[in-house]
Amino acid sequence: MKRRTPEAENDPIKAWCDRLATHLHSRPNATSRREVEEGLRSKWEGVQVWAGRVLASWGDRRSIDLLHEWLEGLLEKEAAWSVRGEAVRALCQCYKPADVPWMLDLYFGANDPLLRHEFGPFIFVIPENDVRKRIRREAQSASAVRRDAARIASRILQYRAARQPPKRTVR
Repeated sequence: MKRRTPEAENDPIKAWCDRLATHLHSRPNATSRREVEEGLRSKWEGVQVWAGRVLASWGDRRSIDLLHEWLEGLLEKEAAWSVRGEAVRALCQCYKPADVPWMLDLYFGANDPLLRHEFGPFIFVIPENDVRKRIRREAQSASAVRRDAARIASRILQYRAARQPPKRTVR
């Protein structure tokens, strides 16, 4: 269990974040889930981030669905880029195969190149075959934005392949 710091004693937001952090390595129960969901709805972005981290660590279907909702809500806010990045990072940690189409829809559907850049981490974590299938489809799109997204996703995959250590052969 995380110890309370002197700063948390005088800062209710810090104390809330510290409480949320205690749930990172535990299983969800009704009380912890209620507290984390409340944190996700907080007006304080730092509290939202900690709630998102806890949901990612739990990684169950309910947690992933809440992360989806959180990210979709953040898309409506113009100046939420840093928190959206945390939501993307959380989803990258815990997504399931059923989430892949939704994640790729966000990436390829982003008309704003900066917003698409925020969704770039999805391309790094989604299985390469799924991304390549989508790239082939989007490269044929009538939309120049989608074709551009396919070109950039292809480059991300090239970069990802270059960063992976070579496969070792067993002798």
